[in-house]
Amino acid sequence: MGYSPEFLGYVKVSYRYDMFTIALTGNYVGAMETFWDETKENPDGSFGGRIGEKVDDYFVLGANVRIEDLFIDGLYLNIQCSNLLNEEIRYPTFTNNWWANRGTIGIGRTFLLSLGFKF
Repeated sequence: MGYSPEFLGYVKVSYRYDMFTIALTGNYVGAMETFWDETKENPDGSFGGRIGEKVDDYFVLGANVRIEDLFIDGLYLNIQCSNLLNEEIRYPTFTNNWWANRGTIGIGRTFLLSLGFKF
């Protein structure tokens, strides 16, 4: 089946101590095939085939640290990292990007820093 991973797995762990909260998330996405196109002409004259290559499985790890009541009551600092291990993510080719037959590349490691006030 096109765009359906063989296996999906999600895990989330968090720990809170005093004003600190630490969390880790993990997402596993199995290998995926692309859309099967019955009208695709093959070199041997037959018809039918995938519009792109199969993409490999990947595991993405994320982390989050939150500090509550920083300096004053209600002020918090949140630091989040997605794709902590900078894993290469490939999404399968879709009908509107057939030219990317090896798939498209997902976002690498990103950081998000936020400061807020809880009231």
